[in-house]
Amino acid sequence: MVLLSDDRQRLQRLLPGHVIPTTSLHQDQLQAFTQAVEEGDLDSLKQLEQSFRTANLTTSSASSSFPPSTQPPSQLMTLKACDQDIEIMERTEGLREVLEQVQSGLVRRLQVKYGPSLSPPKKADPLWSTLGQQISKQEHLHRDFEVEFGGDMERYLTFFTYQGGVTQKVELKTRLMQLLVEDIPKHNRCLDLEAWLVKYIDNEGNFSKELWEVKWGSQNKWEIWFELDSTAHNWK
Repeated sequence: MVLLSDDRQRLQRLLPGHVIPTTSLHQDQLQAFTQAVEEGDLDSLKQLEQSFRTANLTTSSASSSFPPSTQPPSQLMTLKACDQDIEIMERTEGLREVLEQVQSGLVRRLQVKYGPSLSPPKKADPLWSTLGQQISKQEHLHRDFEVEFGGDMERYLTFFTYQGGVTQKVELKTRLMQLLVEDIPKHNRCLDLEAWLVKYIDNEGNFSKELWEVKWGSQNKWEIWFELDSTAHNWK
């Protein structure tokens, strides 16, 4: 069966360095795997990698089915390393580990490895559509941690720990990363509106940091937001 031009182009984009045949006995299956890879599925990427020979092999033709892997050892090692990276991200538990992954350089290494680059020019890995979202949230959270809490880990964790659970069993819980990231623009909007009030405007009609500090002292954005909005800390 002749592969459609669009299908071949999609495969060539996903499998650089591999020979993509013009025909296949399993076109429907290939389309399904291709769609899954574009949505960030690692197992489907492995299947496609194993389906076509690399361009530097001397085999006369590419297989139209799914033979055992013909990838060189270096490629197999890359896929295994990729699995480990994803597992590390998926095993992340709690705010401390999220922040420590940024501080250790792990998040930056994954960004360089899988993300797009302008210099040198590099397209994003298919995994980036999923992994990139997690990395963006961790970096956003870490910037807020540094700016609002001065990088004080214990103060940060204490601030976002609260009592939860049902009446019969009360336990300490820590605010989830996803929810904190969603809260950051909320507290920014709230404080922006507050800053427009007349009581913070100087004689020249400009926002006065001095007048702001008279009211709020050295409190950070989270502390001020919790005072301004009685529902902001309703996490139970």
